Amino acid sequence: MKPWGKLCVVLLLPGGVLLGGCADRDTQDLQRYIEQVKRSAEGAPLGPLPDVEPYRPYAYEAGVLKDPFAYARFVVDAMTRQERPEPVDPLFASGVIPDFDRPREELEGYTLDALRLVGTFRDFATNDLWALIRAPDGVVHRVREGNYVGQNHGEINAVTQQGVEIQEIVRDPNTGGWRERDNRLSLAE
Repeated sequence: MKPWGKLCVVLLLPGGVLLGGCADRDTQDLQRYIEQVKRSAEGAPLGPLPDVEPYRPYAYEAGVLKDPFAYARFVVDAMTRQERPEPVDPLFASGVIPDFDRPREELEGYTLDALRLVGTFRDFATNDLWALIRAPDGVVHRVREGNYVGQNHGEINAVTQQGVEIQEIVRDPNTGGWRERDNRLSLAE
């Protein structure tokens, strides 16, 4: 037998076996079962369909009703909980007061010691030096001069290759007022 003949036998033999499985067999028991299921499924005829009321649109009046997407007041207070300045004796007032009406930034939700400086890079289009700070949740944030970090109203004053210079505003325990404090995040070795 030639090699192509062996190949034909090898390919045609399984095909013939598979087609043989499709031959017509006695399926009367299957037909009886199908008829039995059809007869048992017959029931009482369905009644008339219920009347469908037409759609009536609802006009939402935002000025009259509560905004469904607004946070409740107690949630807003919890999210922006900040210490409010207490009355300070004018003799001890330093004139330094944090801006409580300023929108909070993402990294102000963490203490300064929980933040890690992981690198810096220069934006060549603007020549700004940016710092990369990793939060405890693992997200790396890009910050530069003017951004705020930490829970003590810390404003970034300078970004260098070695670290980030921060000026915080903290309570002065001696006077009860506010004072400025310098702090720094250094690149981890």
